[in-house]
Amino acid sequence: MASVYGLVETVLQLALTKEEKERAAYIKTALDICAGATKAIKLFLVEWSVLVEEANRTRGTQ
Repeated sequence: MASVYGLVETVLQLALTKEEKERAAYIKTALDICAGATKAIKLFLVEWSVLVEEANRTRGTQ
């Protein structure tokens, strides 16, 4: 996650140096990066919950 934040911050800092049309493109890129990271986190949490549920089920049958 730290690398994603660093990347987004860098893209936004670069956006500040650009003119209006280019700036909008950089901001959209930063938003796309954030959306991708959010999706990855959600997928991870779904997989994690399945693993935890399975571990709890296994522990309960022993």
